[in-house]
Amino acid sequence: PFPSQPDPARPLRPKHYRVKRHMSRAKSFVKRNEGILLLAVAQLFFSTMNFFYKLINLLPPEESKAVTALEIIFIRMSITWIGCIGFMLAAGVPDPFLGPKEVRRLLALRGFVGFFGLFGLYYSLQYLSLADATVITFLGPMATGLLGFVVLREPFTAREALGGIVSLSGVVMIARPAFIFGRDAADSDLDVPPHDGGLEPQGVTEQQRLFAVGLALLGVCGGAGAYITIRAIGRRASATHSVAYFSLYSTLVSAILMWFTGTEFVLPKNPKWVALLICVGVFGLAAQILLAMGLQREKAGRAVSVTYLQIVYASIYQLVFLHIPIQPLSALGMTVILLAAGWVAAGK
Repeated sequence: PFPSQPDPARPLRPKHYRVKRHMSRAKSFVKRNEGILLLAVAQLFFSTMNFFYKLINLLPPEESKAVTALEIIFIRMSITWIGCIGFMLAAGVPDPFLGPKEVRRLLALRGFVGFFGLFGLYYSLQYLSLADATVITFLGPMATGLLGFVVLREPFTAREALGGIVSLSGVVMIARPAFIFGRDAADSDLDVPPHDGGLEPQGVTEQQRLFAVGLALLGVCGGAGAYITIRAIGRRASATHSVAYFSLYSTLVSAILMWFTGTEFVLPKNPKWVALLICVGVFGLAAQILLAMGLQREKAGRAVSVTYLQIVYASIYQLVFLHIPIQPLSALGMTVILLAAGWVAAGK
Protein backbone atom coordinates (compact mmCIF):
# COMPACT_ATOMS: atom_id res chain seq x y z
CA PRO A 1 0.00 0.00 0.00
CA PHE A 2 1.01 3.56 -0.60
CA PRO A 3 2.34 5.43 2.47
CA SER A 4 -0.11 7.82 4.06
CA GLN A 5 0.12 11.32 2.67
CA PRO A 6 0.03 14.41 4.90
CA ASP A 7 -3.21 16.29 5.03
CA PRO A 8 -3.01 18.82 2.19
CA ALA A 9 -5.22 21.18 4.18
CA ARG A 10 -2.59 21.49 6.92
CA PRO A 11 0.41 23.75 6.20
CA LEU A 12 3.85 22.17 6.27
CA ARG A 13 5.81 23.20 9.36
CA PRO A 14 9.56 23.06 9.97
CA LYS A 15 11.11 20.64 12.43
CA HIS A 16 10.71 21.55 16.11
CA TYR A 17 8.15 24.18 15.15
CA ARG A 18 6.42 24.22 18.53
CA VAL A 19 9.69 24.54 20.47
CA LYS A 20 10.81 27.42 18.26
CA ARG A 21 7.42 29.10 18.59
CA HIS A 22 7.56 28.92 22.40
CA MET A 23 11.16 30.20 22.38
CA SER A 24 10.13 33.11 20.17
CA ARG A 25 7.28 33.98 22.52
CA ALA A 26 9.61 33.77 25.52
CA LYS A 27 12.15 36.08 23.86
CA SER A 28 9.38 38.51 22.98
CA PHE A 29 8.14 38.48 26.59
CA VAL A 30 11.66 39.13 27.92
CA LYS A 31 12.18 41.98 25.45
CA ARG A 32 8.87 43.62 26.39
CA ASN A 33 9.51 43.24 30.12
CA GLU A 34 13.30 43.65 30.24
CA GLY A 35 13.09 46.49 32.75
CA ILE A 36 10.66 44.62 35.01
CA LEU A 37 12.87 41.50 35.02
CA LEU A 38 16.00 43.53 35.86
CA LEU A 39 14.12 45.15 38.74
CA ALA A 40 12.92 41.76 40.00
CA VAL A 41 16.52 40.52 40.16
CA ALA A 42 17.51 43.79 41.84
CA GLN A 43 14.93 43.18 44.58
CA LEU A 44 16.34 39.68 45.06
CA PHE A 45 19.81 41.17 45.55
CA PHE A 46 18.44 43.81 47.94
CA SER A 47 16.82 41.04 49.99
CA THR A 48 20.08 39.08 49.95
CA MET A 49 21.92 42.17 51.17
CA ASN A 50 19.39 42.63 53.98
CA PHE A 51 19.72 38.94 54.86
CA PHE A 52 23.49 39.32 55.34
CA TYR A 53 22.89 42.49 57.36
CA LYS A 54 20.52 40.54 59.60
CA LEU A 55 23.18 37.84 60.04
CA ILE A 56 25.54 40.58 61.26
CA ASN A 57 22.98 41.49 63.92
CA LEU A 58 22.69 37.83 64.94
CA LEU A 59 26.43 37.46 65.62
CA PRO A 60 27.39 37.14 69.30
CA PRO A 61 28.08 40.58 70.82
CA GLU A 62 31.72 41.56 71.15
CA GLU A 63 33.43 43.30 74.04
CA SER A 64 33.78 46.44 71.94
CA LYS A 65 30.97 48.91 71.28
CA ALA A 66 28.25 48.03 68.79
CA VAL A 67 28.58 49.17 65.19
CA THR A 68 26.13 51.99 64.44
CA ALA A 69 23.86 52.35 61.42
CA LEU A 70 25.93 55.33 60.23
CA GLU A 71 29.07 53.21 60.18
CA ILE A 72 27.26 50.46 58.25
CA ILE A 73 26.14 53.06 55.68
CA PHE A 74 29.66 54.49 55.47
CA ILE A 75 31.35 51.11 54.91
CA ARG A 76 28.71 49.74 52.55
CA MET A 77 28.60 52.86 50.39
CA SER A 78 32.39 53.14 50.34
CA ILE A 79 32.57 49.63 48.87
CA THR A 80 29.85 50.55 46.37
CA TRP A 81 31.62 53.74 45.22
CA ILE A 82 35.00 52.03 44.83
CA GLY A 83 33.34 49.23 42.86
CA CYS A 84 31.55 51.66 40.53
CA ILE A 85 34.61 53.80 39.83
CA GLY A 86 36.81 50.74 39.36
CA PHE A 87 34.37 49.22 36.88
CA MET A 88 34.02 52.43 34.86
CA LEU A 89 37.80 52.94 34.71
CA ALA A 90 38.34 49.33 33.62
CA ALA A 91 35.53 49.48 31.04
CA GLY A 92 36.66 52.83 29.66
CA VAL A 93 33.36 54.59 30.46
CA PRO A 94 33.66 58.33 29.62
CA ASP A 95 33.69 60.79 32.54
CA PRO A 96 33.82 58.12 35.25
CA PHE A 97 34.04 60.56 38.18
CA LEU A 98 31.60 63.34 37.24
CA GLY A 99 29.43 61.72 34.58
CA PRO A 100 28.17 63.29 31.34
CA LYS A 101 28.09 67.07 31.57
CA GLU A 102 24.44 67.47 30.54
CA VAL A 103 23.09 65.36 33.44
CA ARG A 104 25.52 66.19 36.27
CA ARG A 105 22.91 68.23 38.13
CA LEU A 106 20.42 65.38 37.91
CA LEU A 107 23.08 62.92 39.07
CA ALA A 108 23.86 65.15 42.05
CA LEU A 109 20.13 65.39 42.83
CA ARG A 110 19.86 61.60 42.63
CA GLY A 111 22.63 61.27 45.22
CA PHE A 112 21.06 63.90 47.50
CA VAL A 113 17.51 62.52 47.59
CA GLY A 114 18.71 58.92 47.54
CA PHE A 115 20.66 59.41 50.76
CA PHE A 116 17.57 60.70 52.55
CA GLY A 117 15.70 57.59 51.45
CA LEU A 118 18.40 55.48 53.09
CA PHE A 119 18.76 57.76 56.12
CA GLY A 120 15.03 57.87 56.87
CA LEU A 121 14.67 54.09 56.97
CA TYR A 122 17.73 53.40 59.13
CA TYR A 123 16.90 56.03 61.72
CA SER A 124 13.18 55.33 61.94
CA LEU A 125 14.09 51.82 63.08
CA GLN A 126 15.55 53.29 66.28
CA TYR A 127 12.05 54.18 67.47
CA LEU A 128 9.69 51.98 65.41
CA SER A 129 9.29 48.25 65.18
CA LEU A 130 10.48 46.69 61.94
CA ALA A 131 6.88 45.80 61.03
CA ASP A 132 5.63 49.39 61.39
CA ALA A 133 8.63 50.80 59.50
CA THR A 134 8.18 48.22 56.72
CA VAL A 135 4.58 49.23 56.04
CA ILE A 136 5.48 52.94 55.97
CA THR A 137 8.44 52.24 53.66
CA PHE A 138 6.22 50.42 51.17
CA LEU A 139 4.18 53.56 50.65
CA GLY A 140 7.10 54.40 48.35
CA PRO A 141 5.83 52.65 45.21
CA MET A 142 2.55 54.56 45.25
CA ALA A 143 4.40 57.83 45.90
CA THR A 144 6.78 57.11 43.02
CA GLY A 145 3.97 56.39 40.58
CA LEU A 146 2.18 59.61 41.49
CA LEU A 147 5.41 61.64 41.37
CA GLY A 148 6.25 60.19 37.96
CA PHE A 149 2.80 61.24 36.74
CA VAL A 150 3.19 64.80 38.08
CA VAL A 151 6.87 65.48 37.30
CA LEU A 152 7.63 63.36 34.23
CA ARG A 153 4.09 63.24 32.80
CA GLU A 154 4.32 59.46 32.65
CA PRO A 155 0.99 57.63 32.60
CA PHE A 156 -0.09 56.18 35.95
CA THR A 157 -2.92 53.87 35.02
CA ALA A 158 -5.77 52.66 37.19
CA ARG A 159 -4.33 49.14 36.82
CA GLU A 160 -1.01 50.25 38.32
CA ALA A 161 -2.70 52.19 41.13
CA LEU A 162 -4.99 49.27 42.02
CA GLY A 163 -2.06 46.85 41.83
CA GLY A 164 -0.11 49.07 44.23
CA ILE A 165 -2.98 49.24 46.72
CA VAL A 166 -3.51 45.46 46.60
CA SER A 167 0.24 44.84 47.00
CA LEU A 168 0.36 47.20 49.98
CA SER A 169 -2.44 45.20 51.59
CA GLY A 170 -0.25 42.12 51.15
CA VAL A 171 2.62 43.93 52.89
CA VAL A 172 0.30 44.74 55.79
CA MET A 173 -0.66 41.05 56.07
CA ILE A 174 3.01 40.09 56.30
CA ALA A 175 4.22 42.87 58.61
CA ARG A 176 1.08 43.02 60.79
CA PRO A 177 1.98 46.37 62.39
CA ALA A 178 0.85 46.92 65.94
CA PHE A 179 -0.92 50.18 65.10
CA ILE A 180 -3.37 48.20 62.90
CA PHE A 181 -3.53 44.69 64.37
CA GLY A 182 -2.78 45.53 68.00
CA ARG A 183 0.27 44.53 70.00
CA ASP A 184 -0.94 40.99 70.71
CA ALA A 185 -1.79 40.23 67.08
CA ALA A 186 1.45 41.64 65.67
CA ASP A 187 3.76 38.76 64.97
CA SER A 188 7.43 39.05 65.82
CA ASP A 189 8.88 36.93 63.03
CA LEU A 190 9.97 40.00 61.08
CA ASP A 191 11.31 41.86 64.10
CA VAL A 192 14.75 41.87 65.63
CA PRO A 193 14.05 42.81 69.26
CA PRO A 194 16.22 45.85 69.94
CA HIS A 195 16.16 45.69 73.73
CA ASP A 196 14.03 43.49 75.94
CA GLY A 197 12.37 41.38 73.28
CA GLY A 198 9.39 43.65 72.69
CA LEU A 199 7.98 44.52 69.34
CA GLU A 200 9.16 48.09 69.73
CA PRO A 201 12.22 49.71 71.35
CA GLN A 202 11.58 50.17 75.04
CA GLY A 203 11.07 53.61 76.60
CA VAL A 204 10.04 55.33 73.36
CA THR A 205 7.87 58.40 73.96
CA GLU A 206 4.97 59.43 71.74
CA GLN A 207 7.01 62.42 70.52
CA GLN A 208 9.90 60.15 69.53
CA ARG A 209 7.53 57.80 67.75
CA LEU A 210 5.95 60.66 65.78
CA PHE A 211 9.44 61.92 64.91
CA ALA A 212 10.36 58.43 63.70
CA VAL A 213 7.23 58.27 61.54
CA GLY A 214 8.25 61.61 60.06
CA LEU A 215 11.73 60.25 59.32
CA ALA A 216 10.23 57.16 57.69
CA LEU A 217 8.01 59.36 55.50
CA LEU A 218 11.09 61.43 54.65
CA GLY A 219 12.68 58.17 53.53
CA VAL A 220 9.64 57.42 51.37
CA CYS A 221 9.92 60.83 49.68
CA GLY A 222 13.67 60.40 49.23
CA GLY A 223 13.27 56.98 47.66
CA ALA A 224 10.54 58.21 45.32
CA GLY A 225 12.67 61.19 44.34
CA ALA A 226 15.60 58.88 43.58
CA TYR A 227 13.46 56.74 41.27
CA ILE A 228 12.17 59.80 39.43
CA THR A 229 15.63 61.33 38.93
CA ILE A 230 16.93 58.03 37.52
CA ARG A 231 13.99 58.02 35.09
CA ALA A 232 14.72 61.65 34.16
CA ILE A 233 18.40 60.83 33.51
CA GLY A 234 17.40 57.84 31.37
CA ARG A 235 20.21 56.44 29.24
CA ARG A 236 22.11 59.71 29.00
CA ALA A 237 24.37 58.35 31.75
CA SER A 238 25.29 54.78 32.60
CA ALA A 239 23.73 52.99 35.56
CA THR A 240 27.09 53.02 37.33
CA HIS A 241 27.23 56.84 37.15
CA SER A 242 23.94 57.01 39.04
CA VAL A 243 25.05 54.52 41.68
CA ALA A 244 28.46 56.21 42.04
CA TYR A 245 26.88 59.59 42.83
CA PHE A 246 24.48 58.03 45.34
CA SER A 247 27.19 56.02 47.08
CA LEU A 248 29.67 58.93 47.19
CA TYR A 249 27.09 61.29 48.66
CA SER A 250 26.02 58.68 51.24
CA THR A 251 29.66 58.00 52.19
CA LEU A 252 30.48 61.68 52.69
CA VAL A 253 27.29 62.58 54.57
CA SER A 254 27.45 59.53 56.87
CA ALA A 255 31.09 60.39 57.70
CA ILE A 256 30.16 64.01 58.44
CA LEU A 257 27.24 62.92 60.63
CA MET A 258 29.48 60.49 62.53
CA TRP A 259 31.93 63.33 63.20
CA PHE A 260 29.18 65.82 64.09
CA THR A 261 27.43 63.44 66.52
CA GLY A 262 30.68 62.12 68.01
CA THR A 263 29.95 58.57 66.85
CA GLU A 264 32.97 56.33 67.35
CA PHE A 265 34.20 54.28 64.39
CA VAL A 266 34.32 50.68 65.64
CA LEU A 267 36.26 47.99 63.77
CA PRO A 268 35.08 44.55 64.97
CA LYS A 269 37.70 41.83 65.27
CA ASN A 270 35.38 38.98 64.27
CA PRO A 271 36.33 37.83 60.72
CA LYS A 272 32.74 36.65 60.16
CA TRP A 273 31.56 40.23 60.66
CA VAL A 274 34.01 41.49 58.04
CA ALA A 275 33.04 38.75 55.56
CA LEU A 276 29.32 39.44 56.03
CA LEU A 277 29.82 43.18 55.60
CA ILE A 278 31.71 42.58 52.34
CA CYS A 279 28.72 40.51 51.17
CA VAL A 280 26.42 43.40 52.14
CA GLY A 281 28.54 45.77 50.04
CA VAL A 282 28.82 43.47 47.00
CA PHE A 283 25.11 42.57 46.83
CA GLY A 284 24.17 46.19 47.53
CA LEU A 285 26.33 47.33 44.61
CA ALA A 286 24.83 44.75 42.23
CA ALA A 287 21.30 45.61 43.36
CA GLN A 288 21.80 49.35 42.84
CA ILE A 289 23.19 48.86 39.33
CA LEU A 290 20.36 46.51 38.33
CA LEU A 291 17.85 48.96 39.81
CA ALA A 292 19.24 51.83 37.74
CA MET A 293 19.31 49.68 34.59
CA GLY A 294 15.70 48.60 35.14
CA LEU A 295 14.49 52.16 35.71
CA GLN A 296 16.20 53.26 32.51
CA ARG A 297 14.01 50.81 30.61
CA GLU A 298 10.68 50.98 32.43
CA LYS A 299 8.38 53.83 33.41
CA ALA A 300 8.04 54.55 37.11
CA GLY A 301 4.44 53.39 37.54
CA ARG A 302 5.10 49.81 36.44
CA ALA A 303 8.63 49.66 37.80
CA VAL A 304 7.78 50.32 41.42
CA SER A 305 5.18 47.53 41.52
CA VAL A 306 8.09 45.08 41.43
CA THR A 307 9.60 46.47 44.64
CA TYR A 308 6.95 44.62 46.64
CA LEU A 309 8.73 41.38 45.70
CA GLN A 310 11.46 42.29 48.18
CA ILE A 311 9.30 41.37 51.15
CA VAL A 312 8.41 38.05 49.48
CA TYR A 313 12.09 37.24 49.02
CA ALA A 314 12.73 38.25 52.64
CA SER A 315 10.07 35.85 53.87
CA ILE A 316 11.60 33.01 51.84
CA TYR A 317 15.05 33.72 53.30
CA GLN A 318 13.46 33.73 56.73
CA LEU A 319 11.94 30.28 56.19
CA VAL A 320 14.80 28.56 54.36
CA PHE A 321 17.90 29.92 56.10
CA LEU A 322 16.73 31.26 59.47
CA HIS A 323 14.21 28.43 59.95
CA ILE A 324 11.52 30.81 61.16
CA PRO A 325 8.11 29.50 60.04
CA ILE A 326 5.93 31.66 57.82
CA GLN A 327 2.57 32.43 59.40
CA PRO A 328 -0.60 31.68 57.36
CA LEU A 329 -1.43 35.39 57.05
CA SER A 330 2.11 36.05 55.79
CA ALA A 331 1.72 33.31 53.17
CA LEU A 332 -1.56 34.90 52.06
CA GLY A 333 0.13 38.29 51.86
CA MET A 334 2.95 36.87 49.72
CA THR A 335 0.41 35.33 47.35
CA VAL A 336 -1.46 38.64 47.07
CA ILE A 337 1.77 40.52 46.27
CA LEU A 338 2.87 38.02 43.61
CA LEU A 339 -0.55 37.99 41.92
CA ALA A 340 -0.79 41.79 41.95
CA ALA A 341 2.74 42.24 40.58
CA GLY A 342 2.06 39.68 37.84
CA TRP A 343 -1.22 41.37 36.95
CA VAL A 344 0.46 44.77 36.60
CA ALA A 345 3.33 43.29 34.54
CA ALA A 346 0.86 41.55 32.23
CA GLY A 347 -0.76 44.88 31.45
CA LYS A 348 1.98 45.91 29.00
